Amino acid sequence: MSTSYITKAEIVSPLGIGLATNFKQVSAGISALREHPTGAAKKDLFCALIDQKQLDEYDDILATKQALTKLERMSIVTGKKLLDNSNLDPKDPKHILIFCTTKGNIDLLFKNGKDIPSDRILFSQCAKAISQKLGFIKEPIVISNACISGVEGILIGRQLIEAGIYQRALVLAADLVTDFTISGFYSLNAYAKGRCRPFDQHRTGVNLGECCAGVVLSALPEEKNSLKILGGTSSNDANHMTAPSKEARGLSKAIKDCLSQSTQAVLPDFIAAHGTGTRYNDAMESLAFYQSGLEDVPYFSLKGVYGHTLGAAGLLETAIATEALKQNTILPSLGFESAGEDIKMQPTTALAWTPMKSFLKTASGFGGGNACLMVEKSAA
Repeated sequence: MSTSYITKAEIVSPLGIGLATNFKQVSAGISALREHPTGAAKKDLFCALIDQKQLDEYDDILATKQALTKLERMSIVTGKKLLDNSNLDPKDPKHILIFCTTKGNIDLLFKNGKDIPSDRILFSQCAKAISQKLGFIKEPIVISNACISGVEGILIGRQLIEAGIYQRALVLAADLVTDFTISGFYSLNAYAKGRCRPFDQHRTGVNLGECCAGVVLSALPEEKNSLKILGGTSSNDANHMTAPSKEARGLSKAIKDCLSQSTQAVLPDFIAAHGTGTRYNDAMESLAFYQSGLEDVPYFSLKGVYGHTLGAAGLLETAIATEALKQNTILPSLGFESAGEDIKMQPTTALAWTPMKSFLKTASGFGGGNACLMVEKSAA
């Protein structure tokens, strides 16, 4: 039976460069959320932003005079770290780049400079620029399915590898915080009044964040600490353009289908939840866990650390979850204090250690999309 593995993971975020750096900060309960002035809301809002000092670090790593956007720079830095520390060869026709994003180079809408061609606002051209800079000879695959894009990228890579079409895949996911993205959530009254509080009874909405995360997928374990993908699936509840099913039908189906793919029929040791901090998402997600028989499984949200990074969220949170699994660590959900009647289960609130073998990652997004992924430690 064919399978696939996550052999490497990396993150570039406001908390720093590299998965190890990010995981150390997350474990210490440090949040990247800060108040920043916004044109969209005409007031300060909590966001997690990559600053100019960090961008200068990216430029030092890239050492290029080529004009690149902010999103391209952080994506190439992430990709370069993964290529430098894995067996993935971009010159190999059996190796592919999968790029996941919700809005791509959306900041080009607000810039009139001539250094960056205007067509790089197109996902295809943005992905092509990243792919060429990383040296891939195959045309990249672009995944854009709202906030489940990052998890979908892993699922697509898994399918391509297990079908024998590719041997390895570099999956990158990135998104930015801009007035465009802020205005969307603000117009829906879904932007938090302060810091976001996932699953809390007083939650008022999301904070946005920006980052790039990536993983290397392979047909073989290759590394001692490789993680096996046990199952994964996506669904659509077709409920509403922005609101999820109140009955949690789509996510419950995705979770049950995902769990059924494991021949061992075991429950995960923890869940890396989507947990946006919005009224409807959190109620729906906790109900889905309850309906899927996961009421005793610890779960947490990282939105209180990074904010909602849109299409990058699922991959960012998967990367952190892989390190949590390796270190047998249950992470806290920042911002949670008490659950209301609409929350069936309460997230973890403190750092804890316990022997673990597997985790479940869930994601939901606009348009009714849901996706989940189950990963376990490999014996290799």
